[in-house]
Amino acid sequence: MADKPPTADEATLFELPPAAAPKPRPPLSDPKRGARLREANRAQLAWGRIDLDAQLPEDHPARAIYAVIARLDLSALYAQIDARDEVAGASAID
Repeated sequence: MADKPPTADEATLFELPPAAAPKPRPPLSDPKRGARLREANRAQLAWGRIDLDAQLPEDHPARAIYAVIARLDLSALYAQIDARDEVAGASAID
């Protein structure tokens, strides 16, 4: 039975340290604080110097959709990001 951990009665080759429970992550007051994110630059100039934000008319429905999405509470998603400040890991995409 290799899948079971040894019981107290079974001998081991060496003394095993006690298993430590993972530390619970404290709730963040600002879940986005310290998270490394690659954010979209809405005013970015691309090849050919095209201002992507200027490509849509001011009254285009996509602007209303973006305005609603920009107001969503995404704190539950940001709280799951492990790459923060000096912690190793790839930056998440915002």
